[in-house]
Amino acid sequence: IWEEVQKGNDYKASNVEIAGVDYYVYYMPVKSEAGDVIGMSFAGEKATTVSNAARALSRSMYFIDTILLIIFGAILFYVAELIRKPIKQTAECIDTIAHGDITQPIEIHAIMDETFTLVTAAKLLQEKLGEIITNVTSTSNQLKDNVDNLKSLTDLSSSGASQISTTMQELASKASTLAENVQTVNQN
Repeated sequence: IWEEVQKGNDYKASNVEIAGVDYYVYYMPVKSEAGDVIGMSFAGEKATTVSNAARALSRSMYFIDTILLIIFGAILFYVAELIRKPIKQTAECIDTIAHGDITQPIEIHAIMDETFTLVTAAKLLQEKLGEIITNVTSTSNQLKDNVDNLKSLTDLSSSGASQISTTMQELASKASTLAENVQTVNQN
C-alpha cells in the first residue's frame, strides 16, 4: 500500500486485514509544500459493516422498487382504462351505425386528446351519414314523383296514340268509301 501511495497515487481496496479484521480502505498521499509524499491519510470501514449496510440498502431498494412497481402499475391500469373505455364505446357506436341505426346519440366522454378526436370523428361520421341518407331519401322521393309524372305522360301519350290510330283507321275507311263513291260516280 505504501509503495503505491509513495508514487502519489490514491489506493483503495476491499478485504484489507487490519489487526485481524477485514476492512474496506482508502489511502491518500499527504504531501509537503514542495509536493513530496510525506505520509498518507486513511479512511476505512469494517467489511462486515459495509456488507451489512449494502444488504440493508439492497433490501430497501427492493422494497422501494416493489412499492413503485405497484404504484406505477396502478397508474398504468388507470390510464389504460381512460383510453380503453372511450375507444370501446366508440367502436360500439360505429357498429350500431354500421347496422343502420344512426339515430342513437353518441354521448361518450373522453379526457385524452386522441380518444376525444376519435369520439369527435365518430359523431361527425354519424352526422354526415344522416345528411347523406336524408339527401338520398329526398332524391329518391323526387325520382319517384318524376317516374309517376312520366308514367302519367306515357299513359296520356299512349291514349293519344290510340285515338290517333283510331282516327287514322276511320280516315282510311272514309277514304276507301270516298274512293268507291268516286268510282260509282264515274261509272254513272
